[in-house]
Amino acid sequence: MGRPVAPANRPPTRSVHHLYVHVPFCRGRCDYCDFFSLAVDPGAAAGAQLLDRYLDALLAELELERQRLGLRRLRTVFLGGGTPSLLGVPRLERLLRALEPLLTPAAEVTVETNPEDVDSAYAAWAAGRGLRVSLGVQSFDRDLRRTLGRSTAADPLAAMALLREAGCANRGVDLIYGIPTQDMAALARDLAVVCHLRPEHVSWYELSVEPGTPLATRLADGDVERGARSTERGDDGEGAADRAAEMQRAIVRRLERAGYRWYEVSNYALAGRQCRHNSAVWRGEQYVGLGPAAVSTLGEHRRRNLPDVEQYLRVLAWPAGGASAGAPPREEEVLSAPVRARERLLLAARTGARVPLTEVAPVLERAAVPSLVRAGLVGEAGGTLWITRKGRMVANAVCVRLFRDSYVKGTTCR
Repeated sequence: MGRPVAPANRPPTRSVHHLYVHVPFCRGRCDYCDFFSLAVDPGAAAGAQLLDRYLDALLAELELERQRLGLRRLRTVFLGGGTPSLLGVPRLERLLRALEPLLTPAAEVTVETNPEDVDSAYAAWAAGRGLRVSLGVQSFDRDLRRTLGRSTAADPLAAMALLREAGCANRGVDLIYGIPTQDMAALARDLAVVCHLRPEHVSWYELSVEPGTPLATRLADGDVERGARSTERGDDGEGAADRAAEMQRAIVRRLERAGYRWYEVSNYALAGRQCRHNSAVWRGEQYVGLGPAAVSTLGEHRRRNLPDVEQYLRVLAWPAGGASAGAPPREEEVLSAPVRARERLLLAARTGARVPLTEVAPVLERAAVPSLVRAGLVGEAGGTLWITRKGRMVANAVCVRLFRDSYVKGTTCR
């Protein structure tokens, strides 16, 4: 991305209304995960001490950003990870109390939550706080969760029941399709459960098997059947991609019949329940990120805290750090006009939003547009361009054709 630099003192060009907080801890890493996270046992003395120090560091960084950016009217806060619920209610409550003065009255606060962390006390706290709870399920099928290297100790159905009984009014579930060994019948069972539970929001992502993950190794070694897996390519690459596309079509059809709106490539919501934080990011609004590996986009500037918990704690955590500490080690870059144009088009492709042609001209392969329009994959009118509903089903392929050759690398809308 760029080289580590001293923190920029320049304020953003506009007010910042969106905050992301990264909690890079899990009880154990899932086999498909390539995000930055560390395994921690919150019940052990060392684990509890680490989480306490991490919270101290987060609060110190929050204060630094409050002073630098003038944070005072946050419309959304998203606690992601990792596993934010691993912090437990007392630490999460301490964090929310620090955030309260910075929030607008109707602010959306999301906490990514694992089923094993949901008990009656957690559910009551989340409901009382009016939180948006995003439950990491992956699949309601225990065998498929085991295939993913996901914990099967907790029952996601029980967690959803506790949240409902406590009065939690904004529940979401995160699921994955294209799991090795998953077939259409297994997908249909997951769809039936979701429609029965009727959470306010559903995120359903296509599995991407990333190089170097335990799942990629198991697939390469033949320890897992290839089945319906999606983006890992081998001799059956085209067949797997076709199955993944068939699964996405089935998900869209079934959830729309159940009253959900397909508002982003991988996201569905009941009326008025779209994730406001992610929607703001997809619109290209500014946001600030806290924690190791967290990213901020402020005007033309993007920065990323280095993914190093030890360094982060050394700089920020009490007693060495605290409110008087400097910013954590980070990388920063200035986004060029072509980079901004490329991201604008990629983000719009996820939602079907219209983009002025003038904004994406630096990266657009103009000659490809007419054929994509004739195929019903792209729309063009009034000096704007958009990806149609049909095009969103194959958004990655459409974007590859829309970009000039030098901007194709790394193109993904998922």
